Amino acid sequence: GCLHNSAGCMAYVKDSMGLVYNDGWLYYVQDSLGDNADFLYRISADGSTKEMLKTWTNAGIEDKWLIHRGRIYYIKHNWTLLEDSVEENFRVMYIDLDDPLKKEHLIHTPKDDTTLYSENSIMAYGNHLYFRDTYSVNGEGLKGILYIYDIQTKQEREIERGIICGFQDNKMLLWRGTSGIDERGGKLYRTDLDGNNSQIVIEDMPGE
Repeated sequence: GCLHNSAGCMAYVKDSMGLVYNDGWLYYVQDSLGDNADFLYRISADGSTKEMLKTWTNAGIEDKWLIHRGRIYYIKHNWTLLEDSVEENFRVMYIDLDDPLKKEHLIHTPKDDTTLYSENSIMAYGNHLYFRDTYSVNGEGLKGILYIYDIQTKQEREIERGIICGFQDNKMLLWRGTSGIDERGGKLYRTDLDGNNSQIVIEDMPGE
């Protein structure tokens, strides 16, 4: 029988950055490990079928992606190799999984190309997508902004120094520091999913 330990096996997954089950399929992004490309695959739940859906060349998706309501949302790290340097930028994108061409759609362009993204930089709940920019301010220090993107209206809202702690009863739990992104104290709020109607839950909450 199959040992499930080589590319010849339909159920074999190599160098995966996350594994998500959606509508009868397992999706994963494969890191090319130095080949300047990442790949989106899906495998049927019984392991009998594997399909490569998308290739990102000169770009990385890493672990910053999710599937929500028939779309894959992701933070795309683009780079171009120049003679003596690398030109790079980030974009927040999505692809409709039922689109046979797997066309990319742009959601957000960061304020500048010094933007950094960390793990769990992108989340989704209900009709909203959440992602954070962390970028330098005049070359001194860092500033963090939480963006709330309405999937239906395509409107975007900014909340400075916002970090999502979780969701409960169709509400968002949001920690906000007093300044910068490296605060050790702040307040915990309960808000609507779009960030409106905030109420303080904890007055003095330790930071990260």
